[in-house]
Amino acid sequence: MENKIEDRKKLYIPARIKVENEPLKGFSSRSLKWFLISGIIASVFCLIVGLISKEFSYGILLWMFTIGALAVAFHENELNMNMVNYFMVLFRFAGEQQKYEYFFYDTLDDMEEKHGHRKQSK
Repeated sequence: MENKIEDRKKLYIPARIKVENEPLKGFSSRSLKWFLISGIIASVFCLIVGLISKEFSYGILLWMFTIGALAVAFHENELNMNMVNYFMVLFRFAGEQQKYEYFFYDTLDDMEEKHGHRKQSK
């Protein structure tokens, strides 16, 4: 059992090979599900905006913009990645980076003064 799990972790899926069936071209079933859920939430929000503003054209324009942005965000390219995945990788990479503080000293005397010790002369 343990070997099967390790073998599955080593599975290499080359680029441009789809790992899931695509109900719509460019949308795997997982990304399509998230697109539909986000679209329903956006539709409700845009309906509320249209009711509050009493001008449904604002709500319809906002809805069209939101659905377009969601389609771009969840559409998968030939590498099986969408914009949401790219941003998750970007934020994860930025969070893993460590910051180091560097000092540049012109002379050895500057360094000794900064750290408060001098070499004993014999």
